[in-house]
Amino acid sequence: MTCSHKYSGARVYDILQELRGRRNRAISTIGRINKKTSGLLLLTDDGEFLHRVIR
Repeated sequence: MTCSHKYSGARVYDILQELRGRRNRAISTIGRINKKTSGLLLLTDDGEFLHRVIR
């Protein structure tokens, strides 16, 4: 799975679609995972937290 809206194939956002429909705020990823990598991916709906972490 990837975290990109640009590439085709399985995307993290696809499995979150149902959850996104039930929430008032959008869910964003912190970090990025490409097809050939693995690791921890954080998800948040807290914009303030997101900006503190990615600084």
